[in-house]
Amino acid sequence: MLSSEQKVAVISGDALGIGLACAKRFAKDNYRLLVIDRSEDLLAETCQEIRANKGSCLAYYGDIANELTSQLDCEKAISEWGRIDVLVGNAGVQIGGELLKSSEEDWDKILGVNLKGVAYSCKAVLSTMVEQERGSIVIISSINVLSGSAAMAIYDASKAAVLGLMNTNFHFPLTVTSLKQWKLIVDCKQVRRKVN
Repeated sequence: MLSSEQKVAVISGDALGIGLACAKRFAKDNYRLLVIDRSEDLLAETCQEIRANKGSCLAYYGDIANELTSQLDCEKAISEWGRIDVLVGNAGVQIGGELLKSSEEDWDKILGVNLKGVAYSCKAVLSTMVEQERGSIVIISSINVLSGSAAMAIYDASKAAVLGLMNTNFHFPLTVTSLKQWKLIVDCKQVRRKVN
């Protein structure tokens, strides 16, 4: 069992960009990490880098659009460390395109990860956090929800829906926050190993 100072964070979408930056920051603050992504190779690199800097990291390869993935990754964190203190719902996909040119497949893919994946992750950690009587959930949204873009119809709709989910506050005494990435530009290929 961990001491009260050793906290556990579960973070989705850790292979690149914002998720990688979150993982590195939490590791720097001595959190134990369970990181989730669909990119097995990049996820392994993330964990390897965190461990090389004396951090504690477990990788869970999977698609959070599948509810079982969220259940299993949280069970893995509980089994290993006995608690979950923070969830960062960061995983997301982006397909550009106007509404009239969108397909059902586009909607399913984007809503599957960007909305259902966040909801499944929250659902998976809530019972543990309620039992612990503490926990924080951070949901990554998008600045696009404030103005929208005709070229990003599905993505913008999915991120607005995530804000709606966050605003429910889950009716539990937990801290739930949404970050809208105010003018945050991340070139994931450039930033991969430069984030500190």
